[in-house]
Amino acid sequence: MPKEEEQEFIREFECKGEWWFPKNKGKKVCGILRFNVESGGKLEVVGRRITIWNASSLWLKPVTLFGSSDKGDITLFDCSLSSSSASLGKLSTASFKFSEGVIGKHILKKEELVIQRVAVNYSYLNAWSDSFGIDPGETLISFVREKEELFFKLPQPFLLAKGNGYEIYLKARSKKSFSLTDTSKQIMLEEIPYIEVLLKKGKNTLKDYQEFVKSMQYFLSLAVREQVFPLLFTGATSGRKPLIFFYRLSSIPVSETLLVANFALSNIKESINEYLKKWIDEREILEPACELFFSSLNRNLFPELRFSYLIQAVEGLHRAVYENGKYITDEEYRKEGGLYETFVGVIPDSILSDFKQSLVSGKLYYANEYALRKRLKGMLSDNYLEIINIRKTIVKKEERNGLIDKIVDTRNYYAHQDEELKDKILKGEELERAIEVLKALTEIVLISEMGISVEEIKELR
Repeated sequence: MPKEEEQEFIREFECKGEWWFPKNKGKKVCGILRFNVESGGKLEVVGRRITIWNASSLWLKPVTLFGSSDKGDITLFDCSLSSSSASLGKLSTASFKFSEGVIGKHILKKEELVIQRVAVNYSYLNAWSDSFGIDPGETLISFVREKEELFFKLPQPFLLAKGNGYEIYLKARSKKSFSLTDTSKQIMLEEIPYIEVLLKKGKNTLKDYQEFVKSMQYFLSLAVREQVFPLLFTGATSGRKPLIFFYRLSSIPVSETLLVANFALSNIKESINEYLKKWIDEREILEPACELFFSSLNRNLFPELRFSYLIQAVEGLHRAVYENGKYITDEEYRKEGGLYETFVGVIPDSILSDFKQSLVSGKLYYANEYALRKRLKGMLSDNYLEIINIRKTIVKKEERNGLIDKIVDTRNYYAHQDEELKDKILKGEELERAIEVLKALTEIVLISEMGISVEEIKELR
């Protein structure tokens, strides 16, 4: 188990210091840095030498800035000059806007930052880890005049997954504050759960860790059925020097309805190591479908776009995880004298070269693969249909083929703009229902890829 260290997550801060371009350390100027996760960051600098900062090239592309402040060394990435003023012989000013940076290190490129571990707080993590945290029954509070005491135990780190060269833990940190007067006494205890990732093979960069951060993001999104975002981010260098990453958060949609999760930690706690390890080990083949599924969870999108994301996710999942996705194997289809050569051989020389290339390297090259209609018929089995209906997305068996036909027609209409299909596509409530079916189907396939059986999936909901 890793040594316990207190994590610091930053939502906003202000600091004073000296600032410079990485290649011009001798040209420092004083300034104030202000940052907020919602509005981003702003650096205002002032000095007599600041005229070098007002070069026209600064208006053309973002730059990296270094700083030495009361919070330590700071690197600001992708800074854009927003305003400046200069006058000969007098103090001049410049203002920069930025969205991300790091406290604790001067680094030119994020990709080169070698770190030992990262700790990430995600949206919805508290709801997903509902059984993890401080036990209120074991919290003791004592108020005495001019003195207050609070006794509690933080939960022990919980190992979520341990694989080849990595460990992933669920941990928590806390903050407490007191208010004691002659007329009132108050105490506030804030608990922040977070995921800690440790990579143990060679030198690992921020980019290596970001793959795990994204994989956990998609895992939690699948679990809670909402878009999950990494909110607060800290880390440490290989020498255990602490780093604090700060970045502006994009607009995060919040569910206006009761959270109806696929599973919480408490549902799979006994087997979480097995499930999460399999999820991480297969992240490369699942990531394309996960990205599409994640995008479809944005309720601000038009239904047609959510449908498009989901149907691509379903088709991609079938290619990635189903072995029976082809009428015959690629080897058999493309062997010398096989069907592919036969099809290509009958293409007349008179057709346009671009058309021929499209057939040879596109349509005919993959003609042995199942069409979307056949993929959907295979995936919407009786077992999966039963699970979908458990989720109150009712699809009767006799309606299945008709729904599949409409889903295929709708995909083809938006993909090929075939006007003959315009009157056959899904609209309104029918389209919303199809979206729920495709969403549930995507979830079921992804959950099953974690190693959870069909019967266990039924019990989860």
